[in-house]
Amino acid sequence: MMDPTEEHPASGRKLLQRLPIVEIGIWLSAGLAFILNGILLSHALLHPESGIAGCGGEGGCLEVLDSRWSKVWGVPVTLPGMLVCGWVLVSHGMRWRSGLAFSLALLAGGALWFTGVQVFLLGTFCPQCCAAHVAAVIALVSGMIFLRRSGISWQSLRSALWAGGLATIALASAQWWGPVPVSHRIEGAPKQVAGERIHAQGSGRMIAFAGGNKRFNVTALPRIGRPDASRVMVEYFDYSCDSCRVMHGFLQALSERHPGQIAILCLPVPFEAACNARMTPADPVHPGACHLARIALAVWRADPGKFQALHDSFFAAIPANESEAMLRASQFIPRGKLMEILADPWIDELLRANAEDWSALSGTSRKMPKLWVKDSRILHGLPSGKEDFIQALEGELGL
Repeated sequence: MMDPTEEHPASGRKLLQRLPIVEIGIWLSAGLAFILNGILLSHALLHPESGIAGCGGEGGCLEVLDSRWSKVWGVPVTLPGMLVCGWVLVSHGMRWRSGLAFSLALLAGGALWFTGVQVFLLGTFCPQCCAAHVAAVIALVSGMIFLRRSGISWQSLRSALWAGGLATIALASAQWWGPVPVSHRIEGAPKQVAGERIHAQGSGRMIAFAGGNKRFNVTALPRIGRPDASRVMVEYFDYSCDSCRVMHGFLQALSERHPGQIAILCLPVPFEAACNARMTPADPVHPGACHLARIALAVWRADPGKFQALHDSFFAAIPANESEAMLRASQFIPRGKLMEILADPWIDELLRANAEDWSALSGTSRKMPKLWVKDSRILHGLPSGKEDFIQALEGELGL
């Protein structure tokens, strides 16, 4: 794509003297985008757990970097981002005008695509990613001014821009229709998990996990589905975790596809130190999560038949505060009875036991939700999509 009208180094030096602001704009913006992509790439390479999507870290950046859109054919998208930024810098330094136009179009097209992914597909934003995208736009504007003032022909400019645009479409198509990266981890659960205690209290159907070292009372614990279902799973979740909300929809879809065969024990693990002493400074903090979990458990304790309706309600639209959560719960259980049950020590004891389980199961990933699929298999984090989840779980459960 070499342009026959390329400037000689001497004329390039003259341009540098005539266009200092534009030159600085290209160097600084492309250089900043290069550095930001490098920082994001280092996160993917140095933190293997970042490939697991879930409620396991602060901020929108991790939600974006943990999503299926963070890779293309298994390669972190920040790597080609760095290469394109480097191409901008090298082609500009060499005064390769058609190469500069192509790389600028590809850089800006990628920024447009990944901004759209955050806005329309993820609904969350990574500040570092957005900063890199803004830098790409600045580089494009500065580069276009430089190219026009340096005398590049319209034909060469259009051809290079079209090529960059087509390359961007190819990238987007590879992500949309190409192989979806695994965004979760299914692995063997540890044999030694917190003692049975409250999880196995009472009479009813018992089910064993972890080689028989951990038992759950399917009848007595908060549950979605029939107590005599042939497949029983245990979910550790937080009502205020976005990934848990998505997982809830996946589990509903799986249950609808196999009616009557699946029961899910619902064990809340609020990401709030007020009721979760197992949290670390690196874990996210969800203020008010304890209230939501305690109110949901109180509804189960008062009337198990009303639990699923409230459970679905909390995931459909998270209450803004404790008062709203109580108001919603009082639609199912009288407020006076709720207040009485909230004083039951069973609720706090169950939350402590749930947090101990979650901590014991978090050896390789603290991401939420966690789904104990069967005796020795546990899923960490959120699969890339509903069909991906259903296919994985059907294989694990033999459905």
